Amino acid sequence: MKHSIAKIFSNLNTYLLFILFIALVGTFLIIEQKISFSKVNNLENQKKVLTSLLTLNIDDINLALIQLNGKDVLLTSEIEKLYSINQYNFTEKFFLGHEEEYLVDLNDLENATKVFLKDANFYYTMHVNAVLFGNIETLEVQAKAKMQASFDLLNNHINTMLIKNINYDVQKFNIIENLALVSLVIILIATLWYRKRLNSIYEDISFLYTIKTQKSDHVIFTQEMDAIALRMNRKVSVSSNPEFTDQLTGINNFKGMLTSYRQKKGIKDQNYLSVTLLSIDNISQTDTIYSQDLIHSILKKVAFSLSLYEQPTDVIARIDENLFVLIFSRSSKELCFKDIEKVHQSLSEIKISTPDQGIVHISVSAGFAVKQNKAHLEETIKVSKGILEFAQSSGGNKIYQIKDVANRNL
Repeated sequence: MKHSIAKIFSNLNTYLLFILFIALVGTFLIIEQKISFSKVNNLENQKKVLTSLLTLNIDDINLALIQLNGKDVLLTSEIEKLYSINQYNFTEKFFLGHEEEYLVDLNDLENATKVFLKDANFYYTMHVNAVLFGNIETLEVQAKAKMQASFDLLNNHINTMLIKNINYDVQKFNIIENLALVSLVIILIATLWYRKRLNSIYEDISFLYTIKTQKSDHVIFTQEMDAIALRMNRKVSVSSNPEFTDQLTGINNFKGMLTSYRQKKGIKDQNYLSVTLLSIDNISQTDTIYSQDLIHSILKKVAFSLSLYEQPTDVIARIDENLFVLIFSRSSKELCFKDIEKVHQSLSEIKISTPDQGIVHISVSAGFAVKQNKAHLEETIKVSKGILEFAQSSGGNKIYQIKDVANRNL
């Protein structure tokens, strides 16, 4: 059964969105945890403020009253912050169901704070109005005891809220723990599954991209690659049949070139087809001093370098002792010529070390022509060969086109 690349990538897109969703949920839970810490800090701060109100210096009663009023405003502000923070505590609202209980606790906190502040205000202001009360010693003891009782009630309520917040965090952590474990299992399985699928797709691409493939037993995994393979008609007979292979270099000979060309010429009908003939200047010279073994070594290195630039729609061949053919299929004429220039540059960088001549550098001449739609391949080869001969007669080591020949003649 062949698998669809489109379906695989569609599912992969869903999987990536799922990972993004998990990341967003994780970020959201981190923010909520920070909100929970803010609640704890808020309540602890209120306890410190309330404790400080029990020990204001009554010797400087005016300063004590100023501090009392300031901390009254601070406590009111802290309670308003708790109400505001609770609006963003979605986990406790929608998953734990503690919102109503928490709002009741906040309301009780607000009321208990008002009672305590009222008792504290009475206790400290009575010292200002001592003349009106007369002997205030008994009243002072009663007022202080009442303030202490309201403080104890308020302090106990804050402690209860802190304990509840810890319980809320434990429940929240259990949810986070379960989500994390489930997400880890899903992501691990999906990652391994998609890794296997993507590796299979890559193997298909590698199989189709390789011209001289040795994995002839490769089973294509995807529908799309199977369709491409059928259209490319990558028959192994061209490379495996010795009649079609140049025995020295391992690339196509003249028969192999014609066979490969017939098989591949319909793959991309809209492309431009260029035919380039290459000849090694070093070997073309009639007075060459190179040995036959060195010449064979040069030819093999040139053939290998040419094969590195061969694409699935291209054909390369050695049709004579020192004559290579490159049939390139590209989307534009300029791209055809640009790739030939890359080939020429690559060949010019070949160096062969010999015991007699030292380092031998390769010089290559080329004739480049674009095949017309109605022209036969053999006709274009003849044109390219004529351009090549003109390039050699002009000093060699050049790539000539028809326009170069015309300009030289003018």
